[in-house]
This record gives sequence, C-alpha cells and structure tokens, in this order.
Amino acid sequence: MSFEPVPKTRTKIRDDPDGLLLVIPARIEWFAAVLLVVWLGGWAVGEVSVLRQVLHRSPDHPVSAFLTLWLIGWTVGGLAAGAALLWMLVGEERVLLRPDSLVIHKNILGIGRRRKYDLASIRRLRVTGPDSSRSSSGAGGSGWIAFDHGSRTIRFGQSVDAAEAFMLLEALKQRYPFPDDAASRVEA
Repeated sequence: MSFEPVPKTRTKIRDDPDGLLLVIPARIEWFAAVLLVVWLGGWAVGEVSVLRQVLHRSPDHPVSAFLTLWLIGWTVGGLAAGAALLWMLVGEERVLLRPDSLVIHKNILGIGRRRKYDLASIRRLRVTGPDSSRSSSGAGGSGWIAFDHGSRTIRFGQSVDAAEAFMLLEALKQRYPFPDDAASRVEA
C-alpha cells in the first residue's frame, strides 16, 4: 500500500515589489457551480420573457407595478447568482503585506473591494475557525485567518483549510512582528 500524496498549497506566496503577496484562489464547489449554471439558464428564460412583456406593452395596457417589482427582484437575484458563480470560477483574495500596511483585495477578474489596514493597528493575528455566520461581503469578511482592528475582527482566507491557514500565518509573521503573537492559537 502506498502513502497518500502530500497536498500542495493552493495559495501562491511570492515577493512583490511592494511586499509579501499571498494570492488565494476561490474554492470551486462543483455541485454548487453546476446548480448555479442550471439555475441561471432558467433565470435567463424568465428575464427575457418578462422583459419582452414590459417592452412590448401597448399604451392602453400599462405595465403593472407587480411585474416591475418582480423584474427588479429577479434581475438582482440573477446578478447575485452570476457573481457567486464568477467568484467560484475566477475569484481570488490578494493579501499584500507592505512595510506599513496589510492590504486585502477580494476580487473577480481584478474588480472588487480593496481594504488597507495600518500594521500598527493590527492586533492578535491568528488562525480561527471559518466564520460561517457572516458572508464574505460583510465588512469583516469570512475566513480562517483573523485579526483585531479596533473593535472589529477582520477575516480573510475563506478558501483555505486550517493547515494552509497556519502556513500563511507563519509566512506573514516571518515578515512582520505582529503584536500579541501568543494569541495565534485556534479559536472556536
């Protein structure tokens, strides 16, 4: 019987001209991705059908308020599902440790939110359990790696598991002596 192969890290760690760069690709959940593709197909049929009704109304039959509200909700739902699918396929978290800041950029094809944190304000950089009570769109985000920034806990690394999170934590701590280093234990 042979040994199981040792998995490689999914994260690319490299020196960038601005500092240490961690590129964490989004995790693809294949069942959810296939389900979203099928759902988006049905969504497109509904969207086109209702758009035709709205655009080809005669002046004697105005568009109902219900149909307009339904179309708005349906469009927002489709855009959210499309964004979730794109995140799984091409999304990534880019974490840049600069000499003065930690920059977290969650993006899809380069488009996304970039947040910059002063290193002097970061406390208790640590590995935690993934915070599933909040979505990745929340201000604190979600993920296995966390730090305290004032009265908020900021999270990143949502696509890594615990072992890889510890590897990333060590890479960051080798570059900068984050305060409260003893608090880097796993928290429930």
